[in-house]
Amino acid sequence: MIKGSKKNSGDWETVRYGNITVYYIPKLDGGGRAFGQDYIPIVKKLFGKVGRLCEFGAGPGFIGFSLLAHGLCDSLCLIDINPEAIAACQKTIQTNHLENKVKTYISDVLGAIPKTEKWDLVVSNPPHFNGTITSSPDEALFIDPNWQIHKKFYESVSSYLTKNGSVLFVENLQGSKPSMFFSMINNGGLKYIKTVRHEKPLWKVIIHNIGVLLNVFKLPEIPYYIQVFQRMDIRLPGLLNIMRDPYYFMWSKKKPY
Repeated sequence: MIKGSKKNSGDWETVRYGNITVYYIPKLDGGGRAFGQDYIPIVKKLFGKVGRLCEFGAGPGFIGFSLLAHGLCDSLCLIDINPEAIAACQKTIQTNHLENKVKTYISDVLGAIPKTEKWDLVVSNPPHFNGTITSSPDEALFIDPNWQIHKKFYESVSSYLTKNGSVLFVENLQGSKPSMFFSMINNGGLKYIKTVRHEKPLWKVIIHNIGVLLNVFKLPEIPYYIQVFQRMDIRLPGLLNIMRDPYYFMWSKKKPY
């Protein structure tokens, strides 16, 4: 069961997944509380329960902690380059007494991850758009310049996967198409399996977009969203596409040797 987020004491806000309370600050949320929760039915359908799961570019760990709370993994690894994000993860771990189940790493892609880490499944909500990061640090949440994060990840992830390990990234049709990642996947020792869409009932799409609009029209947020739309050259057709849920999941698997 997923409960709505609420204010906590100090700067923390919280959201509850099952019996886990996740701590975060709003600027760290790149969509994990929203479309990131589509991972739950997809992982349940494609994999069932896995042993060790990794959330790459985890932010506060909305996806990873939710998958753990829903009983879809035994243990969890959370990776992010941002110390603030890992601090939020640590707050969640300590408060929920998850020290024996969850490990965190501050790492630029996988550069600081020990080779002893082995994952049955890696999930991620990476930056969905190619482009140049300019003045706003928030742009790093949605821009991957020249797809360098994706390239570095796929180049190195194979050695961290178990024999039958898989990678499942959520991407955005507004910023990419599946074929753009095929060569990265293949060159990294993985095999592309398929692209998956999570089809939501119409009433859920409507409710989701009402929530998005209410959030957008909070006065302090309006300049930020205007900047995003201008930055990505998003016009009405693209905005309508986003409202129809443009997210897709790229499933790749370690090649057998």
